[in-house]
Amino acid sequence: MVHNRSYKSVIRTNLGSKYLSLPVPIEYPTKGDKTAHAILYRPKNADYKAPADEKPPLLVHVHGGPTGMSSSILNLTNQYWTSIGFAVVDINYGGSTGYGREYRERLKGNWGIVDVQDSANAVRYLIEKGEVDPDRVAIAVK
Repeated sequence: MVHNRSYKSVIRTNLGSKYLSLPVPIEYPTKGDKTAHAILYRPKNADYKAPADEKPPLLVHVHGGPTGMSSSILNLTNQYWTSIGFAVVDINYGGSTGYGREYRERLKGNWGIVDVQDSANAVRYLIEKGEVDPDRVAIAVK
């Protein structure tokens, strides 16, 4: 049983740890020698294993804003994508809440700049770390 607070309901599932991708908070360098934040979900499906030499495609999720945030609460959309072989990264670009005032105020006067830079830098970071396929990246607004 999983409590999904964003919908104030209970979801009953027997998926278990063989299919659920756990959230991994990441920090990565971004413009101006600053650090940005995101949550990474790696592909997970007990019934399928990708070839060892194949990196997963990446789906980049960007929350609405300007001062919202992505959380690590169970998100069945993320779990769907990871179950079919995608890595998913939920971006908490500069301007997001939850990382202090200075972080939240990065977006002030820079909407459409800081959020885009932080999103692009998350992709670069994951490619450089060898986590994802650089030729298979998509972005979606949540």
